[in-house]
Amino acid sequence: DTSGVVPQDVIEIVSTEYAFCALKEDGTIVTWGVPHMGGTAPIGITGVIEVKSTRGAFCAITNNREVISWGDSDYGGNSSGVGDITNVYSTEYLFFSIKRDNTIVSWGRPSTINGEFDVDKIFISNNIVVVIRKDGTIVGHTTGTFYNFNVDKFTSWMGKDYQVYFNLSACVVLNKNTRKMYAFGIPNLG
Repeated sequence: DTSGVVPQDVIEIVSTEYAFCALKEDGTIVTWGVPHMGGTAPIGITGVIEVKSTRGAFCAITNNREVISWGDSDYGGNSSGVGDITNVYSTEYLFFSIKRDNTIVSWGRPSTINGEFDVDKIFISNNIVVVIRKDGTIVGHTTGTFYNFNVDKFTSWMGKDYQVYFNLSACVVLNKNTRKMYAFGIPNLG
């Protein structure tokens, strides 16, 4: 609770559904809100360079590329065993990271976005992750409770010249050369 106490030297504020996390210039953080939704961070976190959030958890990335998560584990509040990362991304329900060996690891809700992907680009919306591999194939995942998809078998036509469009629960990938497109996501929502 920060009632009456205003953190100083704040460079960024990130939120979950019921909590806030302020990243300070000195690499420390201040949190407040509902404890199990990220309002209470582990004690002694330092060297933080970035904070990401899901609906119910926070993830701090430190200057030595360590990942520290807290909050509801169903939303990514437990990142034990995650390390040696290059980037961390977040959706409404999960965090995922590209590791230095070009594999992807995710935590939070169950995900098909794990393993070796030879990543070229990643596109994210609130509920969808789309990984485009260097060979042009796609792996996609909805992060909602009931809708998982994997379009890996589909994408031999993709090539490199594509555009990705999202709404809240669906995605369209357009090959700009061939004008072919593929839509996927939660049925009846796009």
